[in-house]
Amino acid sequence: MRFGPFYVRAAFFFCVSLLLGGLATAAPLLVQTPGPFASAADTPTNISYGVLAKVDVGAANVDVSGIGVYGSVDEALNMKWAIFTGASGSAPVFQTAASSLGITSAQWFDSPSFSPFTLLANQTYWIGSIIDGPLGAFNSAYNFPGTLVSSNGLTLPAGINGNVELNR
Repeated sequence: MRFGPFYVRAAFFFCVSLLLGGLATAAPLLVQTPGPFASAADTPTNISYGVLAKVDVGAANVDVSGIGVYGSVDEALNMKWAIFTGASGSAPVFQTAASSLGITSAQWFDSPSFSPFTLLANQTYWIGSIIDGPLGAFNSAYNFPGTLVSSNGLTLPAGINGNVELNR
């Protein structure tokens, strides 16, 4: 068997293409609530509830294709990732299909990738999760007292805010 320059080059380009293909699948992070997170149990009023983060959009539209929330799953549940508008996040404008989650420790829970949703310029959105499960099944973590974070045309205001990460 002969391993001349052609075979070496072919193997090298194959390995590089695998590496670049793997790197290309990661969605670029637009903005993320910084840690550390202080744990706080949700206080829902019915079976479907969630904790939302306020997100202000700058002077240009921003497309997002992924949402993440931070917390732990204490009992099996179904989670949807959602975007709301309105003064207090009362008007739903987008949500993913539900994903079933089992018991896990605190971590980022990322939505399945979706076709880009456009956050319109100079608007405020409330972004997070909707939980369908037993009361207290999802233990969210807040960034408290919270710091102002701005990145890629999005701002997470300071103060009590749910946690969120948005991906392009």
